[in-house]
Amino acid sequence: MVYVKGQKKSSPLVLRNSTVSQWFSCQKKFYWSQIRRLVPRNQEIISYLNDGSLTHEGLKVYHHPLNSRKLPEERLDLALEEIKKQASLSGGETDIAEKLLRGYMERYPSDTFKVISVEQKVSFPVCENILFRGTADMLVREGKDLVLYEHKTTGTLSSNLIIHYARSPQIMGYIYSLQQALKEDITYFVLNFLVKLKTPKFERYKYPINKAFLDTWRRWIERVGQDILTAMETDTWKENRYACFPFIGRECPYAPLCMHTEDTEKLISMLYTVRDSEEGGSNEL
Repeated sequence: MVYVKGQKKSSPLVLRNSTVSQWFSCQKKFYWSQIRRLVPRNQEIISYLNDGSLTHEGLKVYHHPLNSRKLPEERLDLALEEIKKQASLSGGETDIAEKLLRGYMERYPSDTFKVISVEQKVSFPVCENILFRGTADMLVREGKDLVLYEHKTTGTLSSNLIIHYARSPQIMGYIYSLQQALKEDITYFVLNFLVKLKTPKFERYKYPINKAFLDTWRRWIERVGQDILTAMETDTWKENRYACFPFIGRECPYAPLCMHTEDTEKLISMLYTVRDSEEGGSNEL
């Protein structure tokens, strides 16, 4: 295998849902971001946690197994305390997240499932020196069934959005990775929507696990891994020029490297820094 400058042989390439999506958006962008690990020096750093992130932090505390014996009101107080602490550190606002969490407790005051883990890190070896990784929101036991809950915070809820998540490669990857690690089938997964309306709305959608979907996901991610390996070995990265300056959204932060190729390394030293390689989590499966 060919390794690029600065990449350690002992460090596997880590694929997450966002980086796989990036590969399909533009392989050259994937190369600059994931292989060379370049970060624009003038990149706007958003330090605060948004409403969705704060709500996830609150749900993590609310459903944490260590708090399972506490009353819902006590767990809510702990969750609100946590999001206020997180917001104070990052400069975010808690109004919407607090409203969602209060409404969530009122909507689901007496869940009967037993929480096994929250924000469980998962990992799956895709192919040689490439891993798929992610973080599953919540794994629970309902009777004898093992169930995955994925929290989704959104401003609107439509049938297209629901089916988008129900067939998401991200969730299929989490389920496949969990089953491989636990040596146990997950019976179904639940999309746990928290909708940011004037009067918040809460919906849960339950889906049985289709083994065929998991098998096709595995074959698909393995093909993606092999394609990335081929690109690394041949140093061939296809450019999607339509992604450089999209009609909607920000321009690609790596566009200067594709537009000006006379002295790429000098341009990199002027415009970018190199981030450290990713480290695995302590509770990773």
